[in-house]
Amino acid sequence: MSVETTVTSELGLRDRKKVKRRERILLEATRLFDEQGIDATTMADIANAADISPATVFNYFGNKDSIILAMISEGIAGAHETGFADPRDFSDLPFDQVIVQMFCEVAKDTLEIAPRRVWRFAEAAVIRRPNTDLAREYEDVENRLIEAIAQFLGAYDLKLTSQRTPDPMVLARILHDIWNAEFLKLIKSNGEVQRDLAESLGPTISPLCDLIFTPDFVQSPMLKAQTRES
Repeated sequence: MSVETTVTSELGLRDRKKVKRRERILLEATRLFDEQGIDATTMADIANAADISPATVFNYFGNKDSIILAMISEGIAGAHETGFADPRDFSDLPFDQVIVQMFCEVAKDTLEIAPRRVWRFAEAAVIRRPNTDLAREYEDVENRLIEAIAQFLGAYDLKLTSQRTPDPMVLARILHDIWNAEFLKLIKSNGEVQRDLAESLGPTISPLCDLIFTPDFVQSPMLKAQTRES
C-alpha cells in the first residue's frame, strides 16, 4: 500500500469517526431533552451520555441552541428525502377527513424529527429571541411545511364554492395555522398526539371545508390525475 493510499484511508476513517461522534451527540441530546427537559440538561450531561469530553461537545456544537438547530434542520432534510404524505393514500375519504389524516401524518413526522419538548422550546425561542439562528430555522421549517401542504392540496382538483380559481398556498396557510395551534397545545400534554389531534381538528376542519369547497368535492374529492382520466 502506498503512502498516499494510507493517508487517504486514515483520513476517511477519521471523517467517519467524526460523523459517528456527531450523530452520537445528537442522539443522546435528543434523549436527554425528551427525558429531563432542555433547561435541565447541561452540555456536560450530553458529553457524559455520549461518553466523550465536554470540550468535544463544545467543539461540535457551541451551545444547546446549535444542537437543537442541527436536530431540526437535519431532521427536516431527512423527512423531505422520504417525501410528504401521498394524496392517493386518502383517496376513499371525504376531503375534511383527508385534511385531518394528512395533518396526523405531519404530526407523526414532526415528532420523529424531534421530541415535543424541543418543538415547544423552538416555538418559545421565536417569541423570546426572534433574531437567533434557531428562531429563523424554526420559521423556515414552518414555511417549508406550508409549501409541502400546498403541493399536497394542489394534487386535488379543488372546487371552491366561490367558483374562483383555488390558490393552494392561501389554503395551505389557513389550514397550517389551524393545525399548528392545535399541535402546539397538544404537545404540552402527555397524551397521544395523533389520536387527540384527529379528535380536535375534526370539529374545525369539517365546517371550514363545507364553507370553502363545493359539497360534491368534499364528499368525493378527486385528484387532478383522476379528473384527466375521466
